[in-house]
Formats: sequence, C-alpha cells, structure tokens
Amino acid sequence: MFIAVERGLDVKAFGNVYTAASVDFIAPADSPINTIEDVRGRTIGVSSPGSNSTDFAEKTLRLAGLTPGVDVELLSVGSASDSWTVASQGVVDVAWTASPLSERIIAETGAKVIWRSRDYVQDWSDTCLCATTPFIEKNRDVLAGWMRAVGRGIEMIDTDLERAAEIYGRAIKYKPEIALAALENSRGFFSLDFARPQLEAVVASGVEAGRLGGKVDIDSVVVEL
Repeated sequence: MFIAVERGLDVKAFGNVYTAASVDFIAPADSPINTIEDVRGRTIGVSSPGSNSTDFAEKTLRLAGLTPGVDVELLSVGSASDSWTVASQGVVDVAWTASPLSERIIAETGAKVIWRSRDYVQDWSDTCLCATTPFIEKNRDVLAGWMRAVGRGIEMIDTDLERAAEIYGRAIKYKPEIALAALENSRGFFSLDFARPQLEAVVASGVEAGRLGGKVDIDSVVVEL
C-alpha cells in the first residue's frame, strides 16, 4: 500500500487485519536443522530479490546474529509451494512459506517449522483494508459494514475457533483440521486497530529494502470511517 501511495495512487487504509509478520521458514522432518542458529552454512529458499520472503529472511537472520550472504546463502526459487518442493528434494535446506500453507505442508509431510518471522519481528502490519479515496468518500457506509463483518470474523476466531476453522476451511478448500491449526497459530494477531509502531516498521522495512523512498506520511494514508 505504501509503495502505491508513494507512486501516486490515491489509496487509504481504513482498517488493520493481520498484525504479525506472516513468513515462516520450514524444513523436512528428517533435517538436522531445528533452530535458526542451525542454518549457518546452509541455504534458504526465498521467492525473489526484494520480496517479502527475502526481506524477512534477511531481517530475522540478522536479528539472530547471522549475516545473509556470508553465514547463510539465500536462493531465489519462486513461490512458497515451489520453495517447499526444492527443499523436499534437498536443493535448499530451508523453505519459506506462510500460513495456511505452512500447516498444510506440516500435516501432509511431517515438515517442521524452524522459525516464524513474527518470533523476531515484533511490530508489523501484514494485511490491512484499503480503498481509493474517491471510493471511500462515496461508500463509507458500505466499507463500515465490511469492517463490521471482518470484526465478527475476528471475534469468532477468538470465541469459537472450531466454527471459524470450519468456515475458513471451506473458503480455502483445506481440511478442517488444517484450517484449525492455521487459525490456532495465528490467533491473537488479528485486529482492526492500527498501532503506529506497526506502520512505522512497515515503512522502515520498505525504505531499508529500497522499495520506498521514505516520503510516506503515515497520518495522511490512514483514515477512520
């Protein structure tokens, strides 16, 4: 969203949704790698240079005291499913992925999570509700209703996880137990409320990766309905 704004698109964010870094790093069940420290001298599959998976791999490795490109080699291998394919074939040691695919791979292959980006990146806004300014101005009631519906979904995750997983599983065509595991692992990270440190972290990460010039005024991008 911030990239779009900086490039001139008149878009605003009016609600937060998922407030944690979503990229996970997994390995086959029989891998000797069990912690982030074990990847020293190993390879990690990421999607492409400048991508979220690359950004989170580099950021979490540094926070763990490892230097990307020196202690660990990052290889661009494509999508999360492609990353798991090459990891399962031994081309890379660790694959990037994200929920609910993480839970599906674990359930179907016995793979293990080595670390989650959110273990190291504490402030983050991963998914938010956005629309163009003209659309917001003409459809505030519609968007407010959408937010209420999302809010009810978040409340269901908090209060009736199994029912939420049943609905979620049907929507994404995953088995109920996998959808349940995915929501269980993400529970507590859903919120409609923005926290400024989360947005500042997203902007700072974009600047660090060279995707943002740092001229985004957060206050002008986030609106209340």
